[in-house]
Amino acid sequence: HLVVYTHPNPESFCHAILETVLGALAERGDEVVVSDLYQKNFSPVLASSDFIAFGKGETPADILEEQKNIEWADNLIFIYPTWWFNRPAMLQGWIDRVFSHGFAFNEDENGFEALLSAKTSNIFVSYGGREEDVVEAFGSIDAAVSTMTVGTLGLVGIDPIKPLYCFEVPTTTNEKRQAMLDQVAQTLTS
Repeated sequence: HLVVYTHPNPESFCHAILETVLGALAERGDEVVVSDLYQKNFSPVLASSDFIAFGKGETPADILEEQKNIEWADNLIFIYPTWWFNRPAMLQGWIDRVFSHGFAFNEDENGFEALLSAKTSNIFVSYGGREEDVVEAFGSIDAAVSTMTVGTLGLVGIDPIKPLYCFEVPTTTNEKRQAMLDQVAQTLTS
């Protein structure tokens, strides 16, 4: 498993999700690599130098490291908060740079070809708000994360994608947060 973890606060609920994921996978005896985007100070900026390097058939070292981890993994696990009804800019930038043409997809006069179809994914997303409010804003929870599930992972061929959503994280009780973490572990062990 490659775990792509995106949260700057090591005391966050997302970090508790990360610890739960790592514990559940260790219990199964699975191999895991963690890519903590904030800890490694991953540059989320798709720069002109990236395009120049790609044009020369070269991949910048930080992107190549992430791509090698993706190639190695059977399952990609994403852990991130929802900010302003979207994934964090750090994760968006990681996708922009790492899911590059020729690696995650090809597109030419013959059309679009997904290149990561041998992969599966789990997504663990935290929300500060209530589920009802997200549904009211988007029509459904699935619609709220469709940029990730359909427009990113699905587009490059990753299937199945198994999302789990945690709501009201900062305002709920410790018991309910623990129940969410139990559900995270159960998702990975069942």
